Order: sequence, then C-alpha cells, then structure tokens
Amino acid sequence: MLVCGKLTPLFMASIVVQQLKDRSPLELKRPTKVYDEKLRIKIADLKLHPAIEAGLHLLNDDLYSAHFLVRKSQGQAIADYWHGILHRIENDFRNSRAWYDNADQPLLKHFFSSSEEAKRFCWACQNIVVDKNSEGHDVEAVKRQAMDEIVGVLDLAIEEFGLDARADVSDYYSSREEDKELKGQMTTGRVRREGRENE
Repeated sequence: MLVCGKLTPLFMASIVVQQLKDRSPLELKRPTKVYDEKLRIKIADLKLHPAIEAGLHLLNDDLYSAHFLVRKSQGQAIADYWHGILHRIENDFRNSRAWYDNADQPLLKHFFSSSEEAKRFCWACQNIVVDKNSEGHDVEAVKRQAMDEIVGVLDLAIEEFGLDARADVSDYYSSREEDKELKGQMTTGRVRREGRENE
C-alpha cells in the first residue's frame, strides 16, 4: 500500500512479520548472531506494541532487544510468556520451565495441554541441546514446534494489539511498585517464585 509514494507503516509491519514467519525454523541451540541485522532497526522503527515487537525480535534472533522488552513489560501475560520462550532460546531451560510454570493458563493452553507438558517440551530441548541426546526425540519436529509456538504467540499478540504504529505504549509497561521491585529482583536473579528460582 502506497501513500504519497511511500509504503504505509501498517503495510511495512505486515511485510516484516511475514518475512520473519517465513524463515526456516529456529535452531534449538542459542543463536550466536542476529538473523537479519537490517531487520533489527526496522522492527524498532515500526513502533509496534511491545508484545509484538518482542516476538519479532525473538524471530530475528535478537535476544537482547527481546529481553529488554519482556523485562520492561513484566506482569503482562504475553510478555511473561515471551519470557519463557526467550529463556528456552537462550538455553536457560531452568528459568524457561519456571516461566512456563507461572504462565497465564489460557495463553499456555493455545500451545500445550498444561504447564507440565510445556516443561516436558523444555526438557526435550535441553536433552537435545545440552545433553546432546536426541534419542527418542524427532529434532526437526521439536524445532517446528518451537517455531510454531513463537509464531502462534505473535499471532495472538497481533490479534490483541494490532499492527498499527503507536506513539505511546507506556500503559503496557509495568508501573506498579511490586512489579518494579520484582523486575529488579528478576534482573539480578534474586527472586523465587513459589519456591523456584527465576530470573
């Protein structure tokens, strides 16, 4: 869609979303570099809702940018779910399982029958990546499931928040004092959720 010879922000956002959804499935091992460096800036310039931007950064293997957004949005269901996925991609499986354990259940049930199933999926990823034991696991199927989950959460975020550019998303970022305190503890690794260490 052109307006005065330029692509509209909505159309540009749609192109970036589709480009990242169409990429080959992510590797289970932590990425060593950003998938497409040019997209890193484009994603930020789209001024999308942080829940969508975080998902696009995850699909682009830009873990630093994604982590910044999910930490800042802690306490929001989709951001917290992204946090679990992010830790799995970082191969921090213990923290990933903890985030899944505390995930918003209606959101989690889009992808897993229970938090126990989600944690089993994390264990499968850990077996393949860390333990170098793919016995009993279809590695390509696990990769596809990981990719389908990310694309699925992204689709839910787009459905909820839309692809329109936003001038201000400060209402999405956590501002409650207890969330600020929890964020500080989470970023320094000093928190326990229901007896489980978490970052």
